[in-house]
Amino acid sequence: MLREAVDGAELDGAPHEIVRNAQALAATYTQTGQYVHALHWTGYALRQYDNNRLGDWQRRLAVLNEWIYTSLLSGRLDGLGALLAEAETQLATGAPQVFSLFTTTLADHALVSGDPLRALRAYERARQGQPRTHQGWYSVQVVRALLELGRPDQALREAEEAYALTQHEARTYARWSTLALGMAQADLAPYRAAPLLEDALQAFEQPLKADSLVRAAAYLAHAQLRLQAPEQARATMARAEPLTRELGDSGRLLLGGPSPMFAPVWQLLAPPRTLHLKLLGAAEVRWADQVLKVQPRHLEMLALLSLSPEGLSGERFATLLYRDESVARSSLKAGLSRLRDLVPVASQPYRLLAPVGADYLEVMALLQAGRVPEALRRYTGPLLPASDAPGIVEYRELLHESLRQAVLGWRDPTLLDELAVKLHDDLEVWEAALARLDEAHPRWALAASRVRQLRAAYA
Repeated sequence: MLREAVDGAELDGAPHEIVRNAQALAATYTQTGQYVHALHWTGYALRQYDNNRLGDWQRRLAVLNEWIYTSLLSGRLDGLGALLAEAETQLATGAPQVFSLFTTTLADHALVSGDPLRALRAYERARQGQPRTHQGWYSVQVVRALLELGRPDQALREAEEAYALTQHEARTYARWSTLALGMAQADLAPYRAAPLLEDALQAFEQPLKADSLVRAAAYLAHAQLRLQAPEQARATMARAEPLTRELGDSGRLLLGGPSPMFAPVWQLLAPPRTLHLKLLGAAEVRWADQVLKVQPRHLEMLALLSLSPEGLSGERFATLLYRDESVARSSLKAGLSRLRDLVPVASQPYRLLAPVGADYLEVMALLQAGRVPEALRRYTGPLLPASDAPGIVEYRELLHESLRQAVLGWRDPTLLDELAVKLHDDLEVWEAALARLDEAHPRWALAASRVRQLRAAYA
């Protein structure tokens, strides 16, 4: 919609609207973790402003602020110092909100440039006169600078005050102080920090705010590493991984913590690993080169999530997983909480945050491609045969019948015989195999015997 708004403003020859719409588009790219896209669009908005000599200099300052912030996140720092010095002279006469935001960005630049004391003073200056409801947001910045300065106790006091002032406010405001308190406690008291940071992480997932979500994930992973839970930390960072791909070194420093302390956190962002699921006939889950011990309910969750890569709402997920609706919601949340200890799962919608390889998905893909012999060889049994979850039962029957009809239509005696053995008691398949086998074939006698047994049993 914003791209169309930019196009419309260009067609109308309305430079003010071009700048406004391009800035809004850039901000949206930043929110979704596409920092380089945001950088390009703010650059375009700035050129439009300057080329048309627009008079709204506060608009230019706001666009410039977005451009500098995305430069910091993406690690493209060339020429930033001169631009900041030029813009800083205009701040004194700016509107309070523009002054505050730009002063915060000045502080961000000082932090990544190795001057955390200057950054702290700028962060504190930016929050002066701001309403109480905004104190959580500013406390995140102040805590970050204090941690860089090696003042964790002061950071904790700042965060506790902001938390006390804003926790009864709407989630939009409260999530910031929750994040700040989790950041301050991540190293001092990681067991207290972890639930706070998990709450913050979920709060920034919907609606998505990429930079804050990455920050929450990084501090949560740091707390989990302190708690000797490296796989949980890896799963946490996997949830944020798509939003870190365009982060530069300066962006990681800004959103994380002191470099020596957070180097192990960023090292968790290895290339995406594939979650391997073998759930036909038996059950094996392999993640991070390890076979996981997974409870039956979690196997069902993994299978259902793999069948819906676009994600599932809580209501839909519960419907597919449970027959008893009275316990569905509470059980779903508890089960997902434990599942996240094993593999990365996002919320709203619920979806797996890792590529998935699954034997049942491969069989269906082979059938859809007309590669029936390969599909039959890959099929080692029904999907989670002991499961009665509605979504599992439905897909198990779909896969079974799809394979069955494909082989019956193939009319190859060897394939029919192989399918008959795998399905064991399917009379129609045994009869089809018998009809296609020559009496001299070594399998004919077995097929004939099995047909007689099944006919007698059915009779």
